[in-house]
Amino acid sequence: MPWPSISRAPREARAAPPTTGGISGAVTGKNGVAPTRARVSLYRRNASGKWKLFARTRVDSDGLYRFADLPPDLYRLGCQAPVYSAVYYPAKHQLGRAENIGVAAGEDMDRDLLLRRP
Repeated sequence: MPWPSISRAPREARAAPPTTGGISGAVTGKNGVAPTRARVSLYRRNASGKWKLFARTRVDSDGLYRFADLPPDLYRLGCQAPVYSAVYYPAKHQLGRAENIGVAAGEDMDRDLLLRRP
């Protein structure tokens, strides 16, 4: 009895596993409204272990932001907007007290930020 044949997709047709991840979320003020002109900053440790700015983006008209194609690593997230105090995820006022966000290949992390007036 002959062995059954097994068909395989050509190498180029197979999807490569993801090598990057992402962080996205919403920025709102205390009243639930998205602040205009809010900037979201992403920090990553440098070779000496200090948190340094890695990327920055602005929220869209709905208060949403996204960082895509991030190498797997630990990150910290912050946001600044006119008339609001700066905030670092989850609700800290100093980058050194912010929570680490671990991003792995293929993961998209959802992290919302709530801004408060000084």
